[in-house]
Amino acid sequence: MKIKVKLTILFTLLTAAILFFFAFIIYYSAKKDREKEFFELLKKEAITKSNLFLKAKVPSEVLHNIYHNNRQTINEVEVAVYNQNKKLLYHDAVEIDFVKETDELFDEIQQKGFVIFYQDKWQVVGMNYVVDGNHYIVTAAALDEYGYSKMNNLLKNIILIYILSLLLIILSAFFFTNKAINPVKEITNKAKQISASNLDLRIELKSKGDELAELTTTINQMLQRLENSFDAQKNFVSNIAHELRTPLAAIITELEMAVDKVHTNE
Repeated sequence: MKIKVKLTILFTLLTAAILFFFAFIIYYSAKKDREKEFFELLKKEAITKSNLFLKAKVPSEVLHNIYHNNRQTINEVEVAVYNQNKKLLYHDAVEIDFVKETDELFDEIQQKGFVIFYQDKWQVVGMNYVVDGNHYIVTAAALDEYGYSKMNNLLKNIILIYILSLLLIILSAFFFTNKAINPVKEITNKAKQISASNLDLRIELKSKGDELAELTTTINQMLQRLENSFDAQKNFVSNIAHELRTPLAAIITELEMAVDKVHTNE
């Protein structure tokens, strides 16, 4: 695998991981904020209806009418009020009671003073409430349809933006990696043109102070040393040839004279 491809893949994976981390943090924070805000809303609604019923002495029929009228347009909070003996005093809609209060739940509320939990997707709060020295147990539950809808839209937008960002990251990684590798390609192509017959060629130094400049300088210094070695070798061979030529010429002359001279058998 070429370095350009490796760098593109590594850059894409690293950036995608960082982007995913931030997207996860954003979604998780939004999810926790929605949950916290809705629990606070349930607590306020529980206190408001408890005050209307226990302090303002608003009749149950009026509160029921308000609940049913609001329920037709919004997902109204279902509130129930019990005395300290766990006897039901008021309930927004007993016939559609979603939260089934149990003795264990009542005991937990009385011990802790305030509890929050989920029942399916419904969020529920339970709390001790004191009015005129009397202790009551109040529960409130509702389904945050609007909040869940916003979270779903946020998740869809995050996924869409993440995919588009990945495409942009891949293109950017390919572009910048290509730009970073191009000088190396130029050095490689220039080095391929250099052979024993043209060791005087040098690679052009286009940058200064970076790794590519150091590489180019090192290669040029190596070529200079090779050229010096080849020149020394040529000079050595030339000197050897000159030194051998003189005695060989003398030997040849002696041999030719010996051939031309008449010899006796002895």
